[in-house]
Amino acid sequence: MERKKKHNPTEYYDVERMHEALSVGIFYCGYDDVDLPPRFTAVEKLNLVDGQIGLYKRICNQAFDYLATVEDPDSMEARAHLIKMLMDLEKVCLLPPVIEESYRERGDGRFKKGAKLDILVSNILEAQAQTSYNAVVVFCTYPEILEAIGKCLRGKWGKKEEKEERKNDERKSRIAVITGETSSKEIQRIVEDINSGRIKVVLISDDAVKNLNLNLRLNLMVIVHYNIPWQAELMEERLRCVRHPEYTKRVVELVLLTVDSLEKVKWERIEKEMKASGSNR
Repeated sequence: MERKKKHNPTEYYDVERMHEALSVGIFYCGYDDVDLPPRFTAVEKLNLVDGQIGLYKRICNQAFDYLATVEDPDSMEARAHLIKMLMDLEKVCLLPPVIEESYRERGDGRFKKGAKLDILVSNILEAQAQTSYNAVVVFCTYPEILEAIGKCLRGKWGKKEEKEERKNDERKSRIAVITGETSSKEIQRIVEDINSGRIKVVLISDDAVKNLNLNLRLNLMVIVHYNIPWQAELMEERLRCVRHPEYTKRVVELVLLTVDSLEKVKWERIEKEMKASGSNR
């Protein structure tokens, strides 16, 4: 009798394997109650806090409920919705610790200095300096990260300017922020400022995807702020779902901003701890 291979929860600390398990669970096992539970019983092994675990399970349940009721799961609309759910799952798993460690506000209202935030902003500035496009566009998932990046960018630009120039707010005009609440009129003004060279960096929140068609008419460098490579592919898929008709005729470059050097150390450390604890069972 062939012995069934024991599930190894440490595989959930391998980002690519975790993504594979999640995608298979949502896209292929959504109708199978037999195969579904084992893929998500290891959620506690993800080293999540209580709030994350509850949110993770709730999003999972919503995804499976959606699969059970949608008429055509292979339609573009259904796939786009499932991709968003997948991204929500991974945001819960991976990004909150980044916010806690690097983007937490201090008592005086300013953000703590964090290595990950510094690396992220440095990469944005480097991309902005090297690109031949009119501006750099940064997609941010969390409003907290969006705000932190904006503050850090303005601070770094302010240090490079003369004191007289820093007295006015001209440096703030280099950065534009687009959220789900930004009006079409304001977005049009931002587009005009990009064309004139006044705005160099555009920060776009996740809830502003519906407004992307206005920006895809421009030749822009697009930076996707996610910590793992395959999330950039998911974002690209979302762009295709909402793309402007001229999207295929334009050059829109997807550049991945990561802090892999720090994240890799973190994942390796956790995996070693898991293996050590597993050997004692």
